[in-house]
Amino acid sequence: MFRAIVLTAALCSGVALAQDPRVTISAVYGGGGGAAPTWRCDYVELHNRTQVPIALGGWSIQYASATGMAWQVTPLTGVIDPCGYFLVQMSCGAAGMPPPPPDMIGTTAMSNASGKVALVNTTVALVGPCPIADPTIEDFLGYGTANCWETAPGPSVAPMLSATASLQRLDEGCIDMDDNGADFLRVDPAPMPRNTQSQPYCCQPTGGACCYSNGACLAEPNQAQCEAFGGLWQGDGTACTPETCRPVACCFPDGSCSNVPAGTCGLLGGAAGPAGSDCFTTLCPRACCLPDGSCVMLPIPVCQAQGGAPQAGGLTCAMVVCPITPQGACCRPDGTCVVVPVGQCNGTYLGDGTLCTPGACLGACCLPDGSCLMTLNIGCTAGNFLGVGTSCVPNPCEQACCFQTSCADLPAAQCLANGGTPQGPGTTCVSVNFCREACCLPDGSCIDTLPIICQGQGGQSQGSGTACATTQCRGACCFPDGSCFMTPPLGCTAGVFLGIGTTCVPNPCREACCYPNGSCSDLAPMQCLSTGGSPQGPGTNCAGIQCPLPGCCLPSGACVNVPPTVCISQNGTPQNVPCIATTCPPDRCNGVLVGDANCDNSVNNFDIDFFVQGVLVGSPPDPTLAPPGYLALGGTQACWDRRRCWGDVNCDGLFNNFDIDPFVMCILAPPPPGNGCPSCTAQACCFPGGICTNVLPASCTLSGGMPQGAGSNCGIVICP
Repeated sequence: MFRAIVLTAALCSGVALAQDPRVTISAVYGGGGGAAPTWRCDYVELHNRTQVPIALGGWSIQYASATGMAWQVTPLTGVIDPCGYFLVQMSCGAAGMPPPPPDMIGTTAMSNASGKVALVNTTVALVGPCPIADPTIEDFLGYGTANCWETAPGPSVAPMLSATASLQRLDEGCIDMDDNGADFLRVDPAPMPRNTQSQPYCCQPTGGACCYSNGACLAEPNQAQCEAFGGLWQGDGTACTPETCRPVACCFPDGSCSNVPAGTCGLLGGAAGPAGSDCFTTLCPRACCLPDGSCVMLPIPVCQAQGGAPQAGGLTCAMVVCPITPQGACCRPDGTCVVVPVGQCNGTYLGDGTLCTPGACLGACCLPDGSCLMTLNIGCTAGNFLGVGTSCVPNPCEQACCFQTSCADLPAAQCLANGGTPQGPGTTCVSVNFCREACCLPDGSCIDTLPIICQGQGGQSQGSGTACATTQCRGACCFPDGSCFMTPPLGCTAGVFLGIGTTCVPNPCREACCYPNGSCSDLAPMQCLSTGGSPQGPGTNCAGIQCPLPGCCLPSGACVNVPPTVCISQNGTPQNVPCIATTCPPDRCNGVLVGDANCDNSVNNFDIDFFVQGVLVGSPPDPTLAPPGYLALGGTQACWDRRRCWGDVNCDGLFNNFDIDPFVMCILAPPPPGNGCPSCTAQACCFPGGICTNVLPASCTLSGGMPQGAGSNCGIVICP
């Protein structure tokens, strides 16, 4: 049946509609590769809770350790059938029963005790140790001692796993109470995982009314199916009536309004208007405090028109105490005077409690000839009105006017017209000492004189109104070692004089110096530059700034700004610049052991036949379809795609017949389980732009980098 796309008017009010996930994480097992596991491989099982097929293309399974912040991404493809299951196989070991055929294969090694698993509707890696609020997350599971769970900081975390136990979502994957601890049960031994060929299980629908944009109302089995067809869910147990989907005005506690069905209005926390009402004719009330201290329920525009103050959304008059608004005299531009609250005065407010007495709105009016007249603002058309309450005594229309060699009392406009500098209303040539000001001479002495005379003697004028009696003619002198000394200008021959009046407290000669590793030192600028630092500017110090942390390239290709020690602890490579200037290539060989041709996490004689199949094809080119001989041995396409990583035993970045002899030597003295052939270890890899990561040569060449040779690392290599 055709269903029109619904006009989601409810969302326009700022209220989000809650909805359960369409697809859930129905089971998780992390014991693959451990001691005496139930199943050979780690896996994540998904369940479609709806009765419509859902395409998983562009989605991903993401995993992080219990307290980790680096998320490993396994992209998904394919379709999960209505009520069906979908099996994503992760890292495998040699022991345990083989799981059923997976629908997707990843390489992530999951913990059999504690960790975090997210189903995300993009392939962009999550950020941070607890990204529970990320809107791209469809479902989330934190188990064991994980520092994040659904819904963090929510009810409880799911139980801890083991080599034999799995976590199973209740009701075959249907239960979702946003509580990992309540939604999942620890089952030991882990039951058989389910894939797309398993028997589907449909979640029990509750049913309810669903409104569509054309006004139609249909009974749908659940909210998910209603919204999948663009409907607006009216709630579990609701029924379709002639009025169910007819929009009405819905008033919310904040005074806003939306046209939505009456049932939806209640679900959103609003109050529905009568049948036939709409937001064009309905004004939603809220508490309004009037100037006299009374309170009435009024719509916002009506409240403001009456000089009232609308209160916060959700408050009623029974919940607020309205203050009495102070009033005072208000002089309007037309010269009239009224007593109103300050917020209603569109002129000059004379203060709380003032009255409109005769002459209250008079002020000084300066005429062009310098005379002064007391009048209303409206009566000062031929002059400059100085403001209500100003006075003509003393005459504010004349002021001291300073010239280069003299002073005169003049109107400001006349002073400017003659090239002078007005000293401000109320000033006279006597009050400003005939325009003399303090003048600091190069030897540190001071004289009170005119600016032009100060300049002629090589001095530095200190500005209008200054006098030698209150002026210090010294300043800060910065020396090359960053020390500071107070001296007259002539005494700073071996340093840089910062100017008269500058001070050495705090020391202006040192500033914060940031280094690429995020550390900071207070140094002279030249000292900072000579030691590879970046000066942060005069007046800065390490106590007041945070130097940018350097970037850290993680094996997944993600970049985080952390100290180098933290970066190394997370198997990352510290960079010399922040992440904003760094593009981290992913480690194409992450999790692969050199020499492990069958990808069972151990290098031994069982790898010989697989290695032979690989060396017959070689690498590059990459990738190719696994040959029948390799697959017949039990190898997988995923393992074959990474053959350069396990086949490059001589550490030259390629997989060819030159790797045979070092491989034979490795098999004759096999490394411990979980370790690769010791003939090839990580080394520095340089990428364009000066980016460096410590990876296997095969990973370096696969990503377009240049290996720097055995024994190199990014701590000693400088990439061009």
